[in-house]
This record gives sequence, C-alpha cells and structure tokens, in this order.
Amino acid sequence: MSSQFNAKILNPSDETFNELKTGNYPWWDNLKKNENISIQIRKDNTIDVYYNGGAILSNLKYDKKIKEFTASIHSKFIPLKKETGKNPNQLLSLSSNGVSFSKEIETMEFLQFEKKELTKIINRINQYNDAKSEKGIQFKFIANDPFIIDAEFQFGNTLRFDLVRLDKKEKKIVFIEVKTMGDPRLFVEKKNKKEKKAASEDINSQLKNYYDFAEANTDSIRDYYKKVLLIKNDLKLTKPEVKGLSLDEWDVELKPLLVFGDCEKEWIKTNSDKIYQKIKDVAYGTYYFAKPEYSLDLIPTSNHNRHVYK
Repeated sequence: MSSQFNAKILNPSDETFNELKTGNYPWWDNLKKNENISIQIRKDNTIDVYYNGGAILSNLKYDKKIKEFTASIHSKFIPLKKETGKNPNQLLSLSSNGVSFSKEIETMEFLQFEKKELTKIINRINQYNDAKSEKGIQFKFIANDPFIIDAEFQFGNTLRFDLVRLDKKEKKIVFIEVKTMGDPRLFVEKKNKKEKKAASEDINSQLKNYYDFAEANTDSIRDYYKKVLLIKNDLKLTKPEVKGLSLDEWDVELKPLLVFGDCEKEWIKTNSDKIYQKIKDVAYGTYYFAKPEYSLDLIPTSNHNRHVYK
C-alpha cells in the first residue's frame, strides 16, 4: 500500500499559528507551561492538545470571521452538569477572555485552563487512559524524549503513526509504533477467509503499510516535518535539544521502529523471536522496555533488549 502525501497542506503562515504568537491568550500559555500536556501540529493547520492520550482540545483553529478560536472535546472528558445525549464531541470557543461552551452545554467553567481547571479534565482522562494503557505508555515516551516531534499523525483512513521522532545522530525522521504485551494484533494469523480482516490488521501488515508510505513519500515527509519544526519553534513548543536542528539534509528511515513500554523478562523470552519472524523485513527493530522512560535513539546493532533487524 502506498499513497501520495502533499506537504503543502501545512502552512506555517496560517492565521491559527500567527494569532497564537500574539501572546493574547492566557489559556494557550497555561496549556504550554503544563509539562504533562502534549501539543501537536496537524496537517490541516490545526492543533490537537493531549493529556495522557486523551484530547483536551481537538481541531483547534482560528476563525477570522468571529475572531475567536474554536475546538472540540469529547463529553466524557468534561464534568457535564447535564448529559445532552447529542454529539459527544462538544464545541468550545476560545478567546482572550477565556474558554466557553455553547449555551446548550451545562458544564463546569474552565475560564483560562488554569491548573485547578485542567485537573478536572485530567482526572477524567485518567479514568480511560491510565499509565499502563497503550496511550498512557505512548505519551509517557513523549514526556521523556524531547526529540519526538509528533504523535497520532494520521494519513487517510488507515494510517496512524503513534510517534514520529527526530534522530539527531543518524539525521533521520523515524516512525514509531507503540504496543503493549496484550495487543492481540501481535500474533493474529489468517486461518480462513473469515479471519482475512483480522490478518490485515496484524503487526506485519500494519508496519508494512508504514514502510510503503515512507518509501513513496520520502521528500514530502521531510518537507512536512521541516514545517512542523518551524511552527513548533515559533510557538515555543520545542525543547532546547531540538531548537537548533535543521532537517535540510536529513533522510526518512523507511522501516518503522516497534517499541514496548510494559515488558516483562519472561514475556520477552517467549515472544521476541515470534515477533522477529513476523516483522524482520518491514521493521528497523523492536525495543522491549519495562517502562516508557528510555531513549528511542536508533542503534546500529542489537543491545540487551533493543533488537535491531539487519
């Protein structure tokens, strides 16, 4: 599978990014300074804001007609006074005066997303995405690694990359898939026609799709992440380790990296060879970590529980 990706769909000069740089929005400053929150740039010139894999704001963008930002949040992440029974994605308006919902929505006020207000949302997200969930592990990697430039990058209806990382030593853009030991797609096998769909979603098919996408779109991917880096630098979203990077001479690593953040030694002994046999031709390697707090640097050869396939 391969699809053409156009980097022009992201514009660093879009009004959304320019308006946020004015410094007129306390709620934006409060989101940025919260170390537990991950802010990601999207290819349609919007922004998604996450805590622990739950979207605090989805599709944040500036509306020039009303001179306000708009976004949405899932109703399960906000303490509604009264259930609406309507679309679970609730719309917000965000101006210099603060955050507000439509009049039909009865919820607690969030004002400027100050810490005590964000805690209400964070506590609800933790009910769905705890630290041991795949999303919890994914976003813990982000918190510990300044070189992760993107998360939840989606292309079309079938491709969604968990993490995108800038490997400074190798000068490569790397796609990363995060799994837990309990993911059923690791070992699914097609035994009959009824299981064809399940087999198409197994780890080999998933990583092969990533490989095909990277191979077909190397130049566009590099151009796109040059823009993402520029925007994140302008909005002061990058860590010091990343600010001075230039991606002009960088390559895209065609083979994605598979990483775990909840592994046990016996599970690794039992399953690492099975995983190797399934993905050795389409993956750079597999990193088996007990906790999501280790470096995701590319290494040339296997080292302890970092298995490299060459």
